[in-house]
Amino acid sequence: MVRAARELCEEAMRYPHQPGWLDEAAVGRQLKAHAGWPDPDLVLQLCPEHWLGGLLPWHSRVTTFMHLGPLRYVDRAALHVLLLEYGGVTQRYGK
Repeated sequence: MVRAARELCEEAMRYPHQPGWLDEAAVGRQLKAHAGWPDPDLVLQLCPEHWLGGLLPWHSRVTTFMHLGPLRYVDRAALHVLLLEYGGVTQRYGK
């Protein structure tokens, strides 16, 4: 995140006469450039507690987290219901 902020500041210093270039898309591009992979769409939590699973908050800002409980209690029907529920999710991205 620090590297992304530094690069945004350097870009602002290179192009001081271009107002309006810094927007949500520019910040998103910088964060994705340093992640190494795109933001996950879905995280299935197969554990007793709710957690981020090692994902940084800015890498999971549009991720849907679905909790199934401990793995030993998960069956095919529960997974099917969860995936059907996820299929009906509408991403509005804050709008």
